[in-house]
Amino acid sequence: MEKAVASKCFSRTIQEGSTEWALRNYSRRRSSGFRKPIESNDFTIGRCRWTLHLYPGGHSLKAHRSGYSSLFLKYNSGGSVWFLYELYLLDQSGKGNHLGFSFFGGASSGGINIPAQGYTVGKYFFVRRAVLESPDYLKDDCVRIRCRIAVFTGRALDLPLIRDDGAQPWERNRRANVLFQVGNEQVYGHRWVLAASSSVLGWDLSHPERYSNGLFVIHDVEPRIFKAMLQFIYTGILEEDDQEFVTYAGSFVLDSFIGKVLAAAYQFRVEKLKKLCESRILSKLSVESVAYLLHLADHYHATELKAACLKFAAENRDAVLETKGCEYLRQSCPLLYIHLNPSASVGWELRVTSKILSAIEPFVGLMTWWMEVAV
Repeated sequence: MEKAVASKCFSRTIQEGSTEWALRNYSRRRSSGFRKPIESNDFTIGRCRWTLHLYPGGHSLKAHRSGYSSLFLKYNSGGSVWFLYELYLLDQSGKGNHLGFSFFGGASSGGINIPAQGYTVGKYFFVRRAVLESPDYLKDDCVRIRCRIAVFTGRALDLPLIRDDGAQPWERNRRANVLFQVGNEQVYGHRWVLAASSSVLGWDLSHPERYSNGLFVIHDVEPRIFKAMLQFIYTGILEEDDQEFVTYAGSFVLDSFIGKVLAAAYQFRVEKLKKLCESRILSKLSVESVAYLLHLADHYHATELKAACLKFAAENRDAVLETKGCEYLRQSCPLLYIHLNPSASVGWELRVTSKILSAIEPFVGLMTWWMEVAV
């Protein structure tokens, strides 16, 4: 049966450029130690500012001891960026034996993501220092490095309702460029769509070392929860698949469908989904459920939900303090319990102080004995 669903597509353009860094007076600027960079001047490609950082002695102790120099590209603009890049040490002998690497083409052609200003990408083991300082690459005390960058700029376009044949996006491999392993299931995805909604996925998917045998493995998330998150990312729809927790009046709220989706939204930083989960959970707020929902909100940093729970509890304090949820909170999360019952804070503080004094009493006795002996 076909149905109509809202959808988005992501268009992108590419702004490409290159620069050649002539590192003059190399012998005076280099250092024998590691983590001591030589920095290029700022340059702009794709409306983003960048700098190159060459570490002749290596960026890490391992690279230094192995005799390797390191080279990194630093992102100096604000906001997240998707891009491709290549870095080459230029052969100045005329032989054309340039040394380096490129992310143009191959498995990373979908782009590399940097989430914020100040992040760097590059190689710890770029070239051996002996090669870097050999006559073919160090000429007239000058090293030349070429940097090429292609910056992707994209925007989300709302599309009219489309006909869906019932197959979910993760069930199709059409134009998919990532395959997730979630438990015993494999799920297809599209990097650009996912990165536009999740900064965590955007960062992780752009790093080849996060893959295992071509699969991106998702840990600590059930397949149904991960697919529910993907459904929201692709369609803006979240369909709850359980009804047994409709009251949320129990400690099992953390294990409910909506509780687990909230956890996934927090884990992968899908902020819109997190807000939707908070909104739906708020509709279940009651005297019986408020303590459990406060625990859930605090656990996953759901600030709006937590504020609403505290406000509701304050307005209905006498009734809330009589619930099983309040007792559950007193035993499992004493600090949260104090928010519901401020009068308990004095007793709690006295108990904590007593425990501290009991713990340090033997040391006080030992110090007293030592001072007497010393005198």
